[in-house]
Amino acid sequence: MCRLRLDRLKKAGKVLPTMNIKVKVTDIVYDTDGESDLDLPNGMIVEVDGIIDIESEVADAISDKTGWCVSGYNYEIL
Repeated sequence: MCRLRLDRLKKAGKVLPTMNIKVKVTDIVYDTDGESDLDLPNGMIVEVDGIIDIESEVADAISDKTGWCVSGYNYEIL
C-alpha cells in the first residue's frame, strides 16, 4: 500500500525528497514456513529512503536481500 501511494505521488508530479537512511538491523526473525537449515543472516545494514514508513521499508529491504519475509527485527538508525 505504501509503494502504491508513493507511485501515485510521483505520477502526479510531486517531487519527494529522498533521504537514504542507513539502518543497522539485528535479531532478524524470518517467516520460513517451518523450513530449517537455512543460512539466513541474523543482522545486516540496509538503506531506506524513509519517506513513508521506516519499519515497512526495512522489512522490504531485508526481504529484497534475502528472498524471505520477516516477522520481526530490531533496528538502529546509523
